[in-house]
Amino acid sequence: MKLHIRAEGTLQFNAVLFIPKQRPWQLDRMDFKVGMQLYQRGVKILDHADVLLPRVLRFVTGVVDAPDLDLNMSREILQQTPMVRAIQKQITKKVLKHIKAQSKSSPEEYAGFWNEFGHIVKEGVHDDNSGSKELITDLLRFETTKSEGAVRSLAEIKEGMIEGQEAIWYYTSLDKDRMMSAPVLEGFRKRDWEVLLMSDPVDEWVATSISEFDEVPLKSITSGELPEDEEQDAEVKKARDEATPLVTWMGEMLSDDVAEVRLSSRLTDSPSVLVDQEGAMSSNMERILKAANQEMGPGAKRVLEVNPDHTLVKTLAKLNNDGQTGLEPFARLLLDHAAIAEGRLDDPAGFANRLQVLMSKAASSMGS
Repeated sequence: MKLHIRAEGTLQFNAVLFIPKQRPWQLDRMDFKVGMQLYQRGVKILDHADVLLPRVLRFVTGVVDAPDLDLNMSREILQQTPMVRAIQKQITKKVLKHIKAQSKSSPEEYAGFWNEFGHIVKEGVHDDNSGSKELITDLLRFETTKSEGAVRSLAEIKEGMIEGQEAIWYYTSLDKDRMMSAPVLEGFRKRDWEVLLMSDPVDEWVATSISEFDEVPLKSITSGELPEDEEQDAEVKKARDEATPLVTWMGEMLSDDVAEVRLSSRLTDSPSVLVDQEGAMSSNMERILKAANQEMGPGAKRVLEVNPDHTLVKTLAKLNNDGQTGLEPFARLLLDHAAIAEGRLDDPAGFANRLQVLMSKAASSMGS
C-alpha cells in the first residue's frame, strides 16, 4: 500500500509512504525504530524520525521532505517544533483516511492488512496521542458469533442489530478456542444478538476505551445483569419463583466465595455461570495482569448465576423448599461447574469430593 502526500500553503512538505503486506518481526519490540526519514530540500536530516508518526502507525515507512525546516537547532529539539508536530498531525490523518478508504474499496485486501497489523491499530484506541480515536475506531475489526471466522466492523455490527437490542455486546477472553462454547453466550444466541469476540490481550483496553459507537453503548456480556426475556412462558416464571429461596440460601452459604448468587437470564442449557460485578475489574483483565506479573490485591468476587429452568437447579430448588438437608455439596457443584466451563478450577480436591458424594447418591438411587 503506497501513499503520496503533498502539502502546500503555510505548511509545505512532500511525503512518500509505504505500508508493507507482512509485519516485520521487530515491530512488536519496545525499542523498534520507525522507518520514517526526514529531509530538507533533498538533504537527509533524520534517519529515524519517531515524531513524524504516532506509535500506532509504526508499521508505516517512508520519507518526508519539508523545505522550510529550521536547522539552527539540535535534532532532538527539531522534532519538538510546532512545524514538525503539524506535519505529524497531517500525515497521521492522511494515512488513517487512506487505510479507511482501502477498507471500503478492497475489503479482502484490508482483511489481510488487519490480520498483520490489527493488534497494533487497536493500541491507538487506548493510547490516543494522535487525536484520531474516531478514525481508528472506524478501522477496528472483530470476529463475532455470526461472522463464521470473518471480521466485521462496528458499523456492520450496529447495522445488524435486531429489534429490542439496545447495545453492542462484546465478550473478552484470552481463551479463543473456548469462547464460542461458553455458557455466557447462551442467552444472546437465544435472542439472536450478535456478540463481538475479543481475544487479544489489548482488547480489554479497547473495550474500556470505547463506551459507545455511533450513539450505541458497548457492553460486556460478562458484566452486570441481563434483563429477563419478555417472552417468558408461565412455566419458566414458575421455575424462577420456585428457585428464589434456593438462590437466597446459596448466597448465604457461598458468601465467602462469591459476591452474590442470583437467577440467570443468560443461560438456556447450562446450570450455572460466573459473571463479573458491574463496575468491577473484569476477570479477564485480572488474568492478563497476573500473567504479566503485575502486583494487585485480591481480585473482585464474581457473581454466580444459576439457571432456574435446568433440571439440576429445579431438583435442588424442590428439595430445598421441602426442607431437605445435606444439599451443600450439590449446590457447590454449581459453582464448580461454572468455574470449569470457563477453564479453571480453584479447588480440585473439593470438587473431587463433591463429585464422589454425587456419584454415591446416584449409585444408591439406581440400586434401590
